Amino acid sequence: MIEHYNAFISYKHAPKDIEVATFVQRELEKFHIPSVLQKKIGQDRIERVFRDKDELPITANLTDTIMNALDHSDNLIVICSTETRKSVWVEREIRHFIEKHGRDHIFTVLVDGEPYDVIPEVLLWEERNVVDKNGNETTITIDTEPLSCDFRMPLKKAKKEELVRLAAGVLGCSYDELVNRRRAYEMRRNSLIGLLAFAIVAVFSGYMFYSNLKVKAALDKAMRAQSVYLANEAEKRLANEERIDAIKIALEALPSDSNPDFPATSEAIRALSHATGIYR
Repeated sequence: MIEHYNAFISYKHAPKDIEVATFVQRELEKFHIPSVLQKKIGQDRIERVFRDKDELPITANLTDTIMNALDHSDNLIVICSTETRKSVWVEREIRHFIEKHGRDHIFTVLVDGEPYDVIPEVLLWEERNVVDKNGNETTITIDTEPLSCDFRMPLKKAKKEELVRLAAGVLGCSYDELVNRRRAYEMRRNSLIGLLAFAIVAVFSGYMFYSNLKVKAALDKAMRAQSVYLANEAEKRLANEERIDAIKIALEALPSDSNPDFPATSEAIRALSHATGIYR
């Protein structure tokens, strides 16, 4: 049975490199793709990332397992540190992947050092045959550099700032679109969690002490609180000069076709007015 992988991680078996490679594999395999984007790219998750846990002897050749994984991986992720260029395995894996898939789906993760000092040289340039106006073919060297994600920081911070960039490359989608979709998802999720918690308390209290009318009033209050919260978030985004995000969040704070019972609070209307600048 042929195994398929979304990505193959190539790295030197040194302590820091192992730590980052393990982290990248784990976080990519549990990376959440927003539902709207799932439909667009036709993929609901990053299912499998290959990471070889054993370092082979220098004198050996690529094993059948590694060659098979490279042949059936959509992308190659190279963990780059000051130790990387000491590994003959990393270069062999890169060359094998380029031979099978080309260079367009190779990404590097910087662990330490500067890019031109730690990225394997095979990824920094390539030879191409060109034909001049006289029909003569010559070979030229072209500088190249794959998309790099900077993990030269605490992994918790790298997860927040750089992992999304790597995931976008693996998924083959726009980084900006993935960031915006995840941001909207997280805000809606947090908002719904707060609303759900409030609603549960309200319903329980109403069941115990009040009539159905009191329960409805509590839910209305929760929705108004959610609207005010989203309006405040929109104002914060506008203050940070994120006008498009501010407009989107302000619209979320108002009634819509999917949620016609949502209240139209003055705070939400004011936030939308500020974000669109209609009174200027």
